[in-house]
Amino acid sequence: MSKQPDHFRREPRPVSVAAIQMSCSWDAAANLAKAEQLVREAAGRGAQIILLPELFETPYFCIEQDVRHLRLARSVSESRAVRHFSEVARELGVVLPISFFEHAGQAYFNSIAILDADGKNLGIYRKSHIPNGPGYQEKTYFSPGDTGLRCGTHSSRVSVSGSAGISGSRRLHGPWRCWARRYSSFRPRSAVSRRPLFL
Repeated sequence: MSKQPDHFRREPRPVSVAAIQMSCSWDAAANLAKAEQLVREAAGRGAQIILLPELFETPYFCIEQDVRHLRLARSVSESRAVRHFSEVARELGVVLPISFFEHAGQAYFNSIAILDADGKNLGIYRKSHIPNGPGYQEKTYFSPGDTGLRCGTHSSRVSVSGSAGISGSRRLHGPWRCWARRYSSFRPRSAVSRRPLFL
């Protein structure tokens, strides 16, 4: 190749990302309030993309097999977390990948809605790797995801794929697993790259 394409010559820009860890109770309203407080704190410290724990509206119910937990699932439009944090994302001007228990048709998914800095839902990612073992009875509740997601947000291009990308207080996937063992609460980090940010 004799000449480098123009898009290879763009200056990379830093993106600050925060991963939040928090305990969750069976009081969903209290969990949403606690999550919002931590999102506001992270945004105040400069985070542009803020990840909340996996299925943070309740404790991690997949530790057991009990079909009554299926009552927690909601469609995207009915999800309290997605609706609530759409407003928060718009107000703070941050990107929020929001994990929620999705009911779509006859199927149930462990999903993430990517809420952009203007509050718009850019798309849904449905977790594809569903673990099943002691303490992780996810196959009782979730179908394997049928979506991948790559989108441009106000802060960065974002890709969500495989099992990586849903941060959690006890169970993290992919790169977040190692990161969370070293840091408590949240710490904004910078990523400078021409590549998409994988969540």
